[in-house]
Amino acid sequence: MDESDVCDYYNLLMQKVDIYSLGIIFFEMCHPPTSTAMERHKMLLEIRKADINFPQSFSFQSPNQVSGARDMYMHSLIALAA
Repeated sequence: MDESDVCDYYNLLMQKVDIYSLGIIFFEMCHPPTSTAMERHKMLLEIRKADINFPQSFSFQSPNQVSGARDMYMHSLIALAA
C-alpha cells in the first residue's frame, strides 16, 4: 500500500465518520425525546449494531427516510466507496 492509497483510505474513513455522525443526529432529531439517559443509550446501541434495529417507538415519515438512515449507518467502507 503506497502513500496515496493510505491518504485515499484515510479520506474515505473521515467521510464515513462524518456521515455516520450525521445519521445519529438525524435519528435523534426524528425520534421523540427519551425520558432517561439510559433509555437513550440503549436506543443508540440498537441502531449501532451491524443488523440495525430501529426502536418500535420510532416511525419514519417515509420509506426514503428509512433507506437514507440505513445508508448512513452502514458499517462497511466498501458500501461507501461504491
